[in-house]
Amino acid sequence: MTSQSLLSNQLYGYDNAGRLVDVKDTYLAACTERRYSYDVDSNRLGLVSVAPGVAGACTGLGAQTATTHTYNAADQVTDAGYTFDAFGRATVVPAAYSDSGQSTLVAYYANDLVQSIQSGAGAARLYGLDPLLRLTTQTDGTAPGAVVHTNHYNGDGDSPSWIAETADGSTWTRVVPDLGAGVFALQAGAPSSPSTSYQLVNLHGDVVAVTSSDPAAASPVSTQEQTEFGVPRPGGSSTRYGWLGSRQRPTDTTGLVLMGLRLYTPSQGRFLQVDPVPGGSANAYDYVDQNPIGASDLSGTMLPSDGGGGGSASGLAIASSVVAKAGVAQSVADSAVMVRSQVSTTARRLRAGHAPSRHFRSVGRATRFLAEHSTAAKIIRITGRVAIGASIVVGAAEGFAEGGRSGAARGATIACMSVAAGAAVGAVCEGVTIGFGTPACIAAGIGVAAASDAVSAGVYDHVVAPVAKAIWTGLSSLNPF
Repeated sequence: MTSQSLLSNQLYGYDNAGRLVDVKDTYLAACTERRYSYDVDSNRLGLVSVAPGVAGACTGLGAQTATTHTYNAADQVTDAGYTFDAFGRATVVPAAYSDSGQSTLVAYYANDLVQSIQSGAGAARLYGLDPLLRLTTQTDGTAPGAVVHTNHYNGDGDSPSWIAETADGSTWTRVVPDLGAGVFALQAGAPSSPSTSYQLVNLHGDVVAVTSSDPAAASPVSTQEQTEFGVPRPGGSSTRYGWLGSRQRPTDTTGLVLMGLRLYTPSQGRFLQVDPVPGGSANAYDYVDQNPIGASDLSGTMLPSDGGGGGSASGLAIASSVVAKAGVAQSVADSAVMVRSQVSTTARRLRAGHAPSRHFRSVGRATRFLAEHSTAAKIIRITGRVAIGASIVVGAAEGFAEGGRSGAARGATIACMSVAAGAAVGAVCEGVTIGFGTPACIAAGIGVAAASDAVSAGVYDHVVAPVAKAIWTGLSSLNPF
């Protein structure tokens, strides 16, 4: 895959899992090569940067600079200076990964959304939320000299239509989107005499140049570019909207990108908070399965298999997570849709050839969530016995996940799904409840997983994937309302 602009051009290379592993990046007539490596959970283990060769060419023989990272069992980065709280949120990002050159301190609300960002010993930038959990205010500095920026929205999206840059609204910035040909405009200043600038974007949606509305202007006001994971190039301008700027993903002065519900750090290409959609990506902090060129996650919740988009099922799963954290009773209908969403995700990933164990475990978590927040009688009334059978299927799949990291993963999947299918039939015909059926299936799944070393990968490809697809198709047609 290649990309090209007036400032640079790139040649991208991928591994068999679709992860970006090599970039030959020519900028200002000099080609730098970046090589990425990952562990089995798609955490970035290392980045090797190779300097340009003779005449700026990419020879692969230039001086090399290597950066390595380590992780714990929860996929949290354990590099020196990183700190995580009990909820899996990064509260300290070391100076090496901050644009400000100082450690970044981050605080969160109870629902995991950002509450403040502080660079070193400076004043914290405070964020306020509206009832739809969107960022509504940004306060820089401390009283009496604090400056308050207020986002105003014209719909239910999280991109503001205009921003009051002062508490009294005497200055503001208005976004004029979609002018065509990769251009949007910003109007800024006092209401009586605003100035207009045009933001030029590339195909990825990044702002690469800002031009004046003055027809006599002979050159852009500023230019900027970011590399594949959003790291700014040296010497570029620092603006509110840069990487994915056409989608109004603002970049903080520390370099963190406010990506919907989560914070994204370009220097490591990962989020700082746990994914609110279980199984939504390769691990709880991963960004789009390490494919930042071919996909984007604008909300911090999207499934890469949806091409950076998402549907109502994902939205309900996120809402379920937020509501549950707030201690409010979770509705049965939302819980059922949450399970259906996870089964859908698992089926898509099986068809794409992903390793099944992690995604089955995610489905199992969703199933437990459904069981814990509902009674069997309510489930029967809302979703019927088909939904109960499906819940037992995914519960049994979680049993496989306990043994699925061994070489028997594919064969164990076949046996476990067979056991689960039998349990599902029994549930539909005999009305067996989740509380009775799931433990037995889990136990059977674990036992089969431990004894399935000899089952071939070919049977998995031709039997299990079609079964998963059939389950997903059946559940997709189920309307619990």
